Amino acid sequence: MLVCYLFLLWGKSRVGHWAALERDSENSRAILLAILALATSIRFLWVEFSVVEQTSDFKLYSEMAVEIYNGEYLITSTKQSGPGLVGAVLYVLQGGVNIKTYLYFQALLSSITVVLVFFVIKTAFNDKVAFLGSFFIAINPEAWVYTNVFGNEPAMLFLFTLSILCIQRAFVSKNDSYIRSLIYMAAAGAVLGFGQYMRATGFIILLAFVLYLFIFARFDLRKIVVMVTFFSMITAPILTFNFQKFGIFSYSPNQYSGFSLLIGTNKETLGSYYAEFLDDVDEEIERAEKAKKIDFKAQIEEYKRLTGVSEKDVNSFLRNQIAMKIGKKRIKEDGVELLKIAISYNIPLFYAGINGYSWSLETSTLLENTPKDIISIRLEQFTKILQ
Repeated sequence: MLVCYLFLLWGKSRVGHWAALERDSENSRAILLAILALATSIRFLWVEFSVVEQTSDFKLYSEMAVEIYNGEYLITSTKQSGPGLVGAVLYVLQGGVNIKTYLYFQALLSSITVVLVFFVIKTAFNDKVAFLGSFFIAINPEAWVYTNVFGNEPAMLFLFTLSILCIQRAFVSKNDSYIRSLIYMAAAGAVLGFGQYMRATGFIILLAFVLYLFIFARFDLRKIVVMVTFFSMITAPILTFNFQKFGIFSYSPNQYSGFSLLIGTNKETLGSYYAEFLDDVDEEIERAEKAKKIDFKAQIEEYKRLTGVSEKDVNSFLRNQIAMKIGKKRIKEDGVELLKIAISYNIPLFYAGINGYSWSLETSTLLENTPKDIISIRLEQFTKILQ
């Protein structure tokens, strides 16, 4: 933090005071470049020295990148294909598999996001607020700690911020022509469409944008239609894949909602992740087979025959449906108690962000001699804090 404070002092002394900074474009560029250099240095150093074991979803994404690189598929229902697709493209460009390439790419996107944040804030407020905001995004660990795992957060934040900037330019700039504003809206929709491949929240963000423009901004149906149209064009392969293979109309690039509901309704872990959630699905399948209600293997073979979907995708899709049934049953039986857990535990945990660092810290060689309980607060510890 001392380095950060000295950096601010240097910036202030360089321009005299903030008012001068706003008038002096050369000084503004120098400060912004300095913030970008700081952000890039932090992120690249973190990727280089905090080597971690890729576990859980991050392991799946890294494996998907290799599978796509080997030509096995482009879209799968088990996880979002975006990270795997990007990783595969990077591997093709460098002529081989090297996970560090993807991690450095994430670090670069995260650094560029700092600059995008500057322009978003500048458009809404002024240079002074924009420099402070971008500076704190540059140094805030929550903005860069996930760059050392093979995930989707840095890319999604980059695309989300870029889409905000495009929408701002479409509505705020007075000098741009109407055609140019439509181009900005088309870009915003396309960017969110690409974001949908990275994380299945692009559609939710799109709806939030539409509601905001309808309620708070100058409503322009043509601009909204352009944005939604380009989002739909980019995500058309997802819709086609889901409808052709599974007979469902879904913008989600992965069918994982049942597993999420199963995990969220597990009282023993207070709705938090537990590694044995697939065991619960297997036990339900075993009970149904014993009762002769289903023949799971026969279902998989029949689904493969009818749709041509890989066994991996069919297996995941059908298990996800069973997980959904278990979750709904839990809600029906213990809905009130689950609601109490959500209010008293899950919501505070979400806002506290207690577990946010664990994936990128617990297996880091940089902190291999540090006690795990110092790196992240365990579930039971946080429960005691709330009680």
